[in-house]
Amino acid sequence: MEPDKKTLSSIIKCLKELSIQIRGLEKQAYEALYTEGDKEVYKNKLMEKATLLKGISLLVDENLSKLPLPINTLLRDRLGGFSFSAGKAIQLDSVFYMKALLYPEDYEEGDSNDLETFIGSLEEEL
Repeated sequence: MEPDKKTLSSIIKCLKELSIQIRGLEKQAYEALYTEGDKEVYKNKLMEKATLLKGISLLVDENLSKLPLPINTLLRDRLGGFSFSAGKAIQLDSVFYMKALLYPEDYEEGDSNDLETFIGSLEEEL
């Protein structure tokens, strides 16, 4: 069964907006720490990032039921993983963990993070 292209496009758009927000928060966190030396703002921005990721499933939940099972399951699993990791980072109150959310060990500056890579794979479904 083909995925509902309109629904999938809507989910992709939502995830892209979230991804842009996250990159913005990461930039603000970096500037706070390395330009202003403000560790508190740094931590707060990373906490915002983690909080957004924790709620990622809620952003698209109402649209998931409109998608066929394979893509529905893929989205639930992957977004659930992002949410779980973010929740764990918040629970541990770990700035290091919050910073590392979405980034594989072999990440190099300029690469796509895990969310951006996932969005790209969804776009291939269209």
